[in-house]
Amino acid sequence: MIKYFFIILFLISSLFATTIKNRLEKAEVGDYMVTISGKTYFLLLVEKKNQESIIISEIAIEKEKIKKNFSWREWIKNNSPYNLSWHVYEIDLNNEKLKRCLSVNENKFTNNETLTLKLLSIPLSIVPTEKRKKIGPPPLNEEKDIRSIWNPPMYIDKKKVKNANFEVYQAKWPKDNSSLSGKVINIYFDKEKKFSFPFWIEIETNHLDIILKTVDSGKNIKIPQRLFLKKFS
Repeated sequence: MIKYFFIILFLISSLFATTIKNRLEKAEVGDYMVTISGKTYFLLLVEKKNQESIIISEIAIEKEKIKKNFSWREWIKNNSPYNLSWHVYEIDLNNEKLKRCLSVNENKFTNNETLTLKLLSIPLSIVPTEKRKKIGPPPLNEEKDIRSIWNPPMYIDKKKVKNANFEVYQAKWPKDNSSLSGKVINIYFDKEKKFSFPFWIEIETNHLDIILKTVDSGKNIKIPQRLFLKKFS
């Protein structure tokens, strides 16, 4: 499952031409989102940002490690103990590409250039309202479709936001030998553009959709001093 969220991070990069560049430019240090896939949580956190680049941590932790009254804010402040993996990405905002990827646990930079170039080339288009997913079964024959638009849940600081609105973008993975070959990917962003990261992602397959959903998000986390950030200076 870790590879899927890695892919999603670079799909964010592929949106630069349409929407995400503006979102990342408005992102603030301390913004975070928590997504779940299978039995793994992934936390994305804005560690550092200037006019030229943004540094984002992606930290994974097993679901079984999350106990009652668990606080993501406290977990970050305590340097994310018991994590499965911790990668830090530096994205060049001017040239719209990945600059470096650091494995914090292994204390070394990794090379992901091939995958990055492929993802940056994937075109994305907004899904018009009339083609959005609806609530309930489709109408019979020529009956008028009066179903409401479906939106995923939005959580901020563990509280569900009422009447949340989203913009949906769609991409199609190119034909290759990967497990995502030819798959359609739908990405849901909050319409008010308060957060840079997607709240919901669906990868359509022949049998079922692979869903990555955001279970929490927030702003203004107080980040402890990170020794690894010196590697990006």
